[in-house]
Amino acid sequence: MANSNKNGIASTNISALHCIDLSSPDIHTSVSLLKKACLDSGFFYVVNHKISQEFTDEVFAQSKKLFDLPLEEKMKLLRNEKHRGYTPVLDEHLDAVNQINGDYKEGYYIGVEALEDDPDAQRPFYGSNVWPTAGILPGWRETMEKYHQEALEVTKAVSRLIALALDLDADFFGQPEFLGKPIGTLRLLHYEGKLSDPSTGIFGAGAHTDYGLITLLATDDVCGLQICKDKDAKPQIWEYVPPLKGAFVVNLGDMLERWSNGIFRSTLHRVLGNGQERYSIAYFVEPSHDCLVECLATCQSKDNPPRNMSNENQTNGNVAGTGATVTSVAASSSRSTPAHAMAGKFSSIDFKRWQMKMLFYLTTLSLQRFIKEDPLVLAEGTPDDERFVVTEAWKHSDFLCKNYILSCLEDSLYNVYSVMETSKALWNALEKKYKTEDAGLKKFVAARFLDFKMIDTRSVITQVHELQVIVHDLLAEGLLIVT
Repeated sequence: MANSNKNGIASTNISALHCIDLSSPDIHTSVSLLKKACLDSGFFYVVNHKISQEFTDEVFAQSKKLFDLPLEEKMKLLRNEKHRGYTPVLDEHLDAVNQINGDYKEGYYIGVEALEDDPDAQRPFYGSNVWPTAGILPGWRETMEKYHQEALEVTKAVSRLIALALDLDADFFGQPEFLGKPIGTLRLLHYEGKLSDPSTGIFGAGAHTDYGLITLLATDDVCGLQICKDKDAKPQIWEYVPPLKGAFVVNLGDMLERWSNGIFRSTLHRVLGNGQERYSIAYFVEPSHDCLVECLATCQSKDNPPRNMSNENQTNGNVAGTGATVTSVAASSSRSTPAHAMAGKFSSIDFKRWQMKMLFYLTTLSLQRFIKEDPLVLAEGTPDDERFVVTEAWKHSDFLCKNYILSCLEDSLYNVYSVMETSKALWNALEKKYKTEDAGLKKFVAARFLDFKMIDTRSVITQVHELQVIVHDLLAEGLLIVT
């Protein structure tokens, strides 16, 4: 019979993670342990990371003060279009297939601070944060900004070991285009005392992988995090990752898995509630917008060419501005692509390609489900406070989704489609109009090619040029010529 710990968790279900001491002078041993962890599960602990326990305790105390505020005060800090601010309980669905409701957690996003006059403020995931007033939570902003900076330094220290484990220079990820101006998102999390039940779709946080480079997680002493090393196993085997005082739990994201050609692991994980309140603090890190993500030279060879991993390692969840995702922000490892490429302005031409880019972008923002969902209808008897939170959170997220789509339309189309009330209505209206036009254009181009004939009385050079134009149009429409 398996032993159980104080949380009632069977010891046979506990994952034994490697622990990396960032202060150790034995770099060779540290790199070796880290590499084993990255090959096995992509999860490990780091200790002696230079963030004092006293300061960590203060950050947790300030986090609790925020979540202890009355609901009406927290709703004033609701997440904005830059994904900064408060997210209520049930706002996010990380595993929409298996969850009957959203995640039983509330959160608070804090990103890289960029003022409105900063050119970076116009880029995704940069911008101004949403801060509670000093009168309500004195010193709160200063504490979080300091923690944001210190967590970034820990990330850089870990990235040096990861680089060495990949046979790269230690400062590879420290280059200006990588972690010179990183996209770092601090996420405060509070899990209410809801008891999870996977058999009925009740989760603290649904199963997902993180989409970025690496994630640092600080936790209180309440167990809840689980990992699944083999997502394709039937049934899946889930192991608890127990809290370790003074340590960060570190996990790799989809981007690093693709960067390493699938050698390092981005592992499925989730949170189960055991009836106790639980607090954690996640720090998601990705390289700068100017970074090109391609298969690393040390991770490919003639016998192991770059893999197209664009459809691999996907779960059925929503994405996250949380750093959790269905599809990686990084493109497949077989080609160079700027991270966080936003869909360009649609001007009524090549709708299918624009639609695919738009869907990919919405996925990275944890908003893609709203192009398919109707407004929520809650069961009779739902408490008024829960009804208010869920309804307002849905309306807010749908508003963000709709406006992201509208922002990627040319002005003339924006004026036409801005009257749509929901994201689903907007998406369906665009599909109805432009998918039909795309299909008609393909038929027209194909007919031009099939009807083309060389005529003796006309210049051969002129006719060859005309044929080249037709072939170009065929390829532009995604059509292939098979001989």
